[in-house]
Parts: sequence; C-alpha cells; structure tokens
Amino acid sequence: MAEREGWIAGFTEGLTMNPWHSVEDGDLPKKSGDYLCSDREEPIVACYSDASRCFINPLEKYGEDYDDLIKYWMEIPQLPNIRKIIK
Repeated sequence: MAEREGWIAGFTEGLTMNPWHSVEDGDLPKKSGDYLCSDREEPIVACYSDASRCFINPLEKYGEDYDDLIKYWMEIPQLPNIRKIIK
C-alpha cells in the first residue's frame, strides 16, 4: 500500500487497521455514495459514482471529476447517537 503522507499519517498512526483505501492501488468503492477523501493535504467529501467509476464534487452542478485530486478514500464513520448516550 502506498506510503501515507501529511495529516493521514497522523490520523492513522498507531492503528492496527487503516481505514484509508488507495486509489493509486486501484482500490475503489464497491457502491455509489459519499466518501471521506484526501489528496494527501486536506480532507474533502466526494460522491463516488459506481456507473462512471469516478469521484465527483457533490456541490458542483455538473459534477466536476475529482479523480486527479483524490489519492485516498474511506467510508464516512458512523458516530454514536448522542441522545442514546446522554439517557
């Protein structure tokens, strides 16, 4: 797997299982949806289209491709429901 750089290295340091997938390694999502992505510098949320097999900017009206920018992606983690924790 490609060497992790920048903030990804700090985020994943000490983890036994790395949640980041490398686009360079051909590891793309299995289904369409929103994913947390990185260009090695800053995190972004991008929409992956299974039909076109590319990431697009969900805020762009005409779906500008992010394929050249995105190096890593991961599923957006589910956070615990705070209302259940407080009760």
